[in-house]
Amino acid sequence: MKSLKKAKELILSSQKVYSISDLSKEVALNEFKLKLGFKELFNTTPGSLVLQARMQKAKELLSTGDYNIAEVSNIVGYKHQQSFTVAFTKYFKVNPKELVKNRTYYF
Repeated sequence: MKSLKKAKELILSSQKVYSISDLSKEVALNEFKLKLGFKELFNTTPGSLVLQARMQKAKELLSTGDYNIAEVSNIVGYKHQQSFTVAFTKYFKVNPKELVKNRTYYF
């Protein structure tokens, strides 16, 4: 249980984007036990939590205006901007380009 809680904490608080394989090595659990334990303890999968953390970080970065979509895509761990755009749009129901275009600036 301690390893599962550590895995969740790593996903949510780390600047690093973890794959399931990397995460299982980091907390010393095999992938099967990690996935099963997550489902039982947190009622979600590690993959879903990783996606949630990536999308929230992406939205935060895009909202600042400091990064363009390609940079954010790279920062949150996508090799291809198109894959990021599809995942972002599916998750938030809005295209990242629309989020950037409709961003409001406060001075």
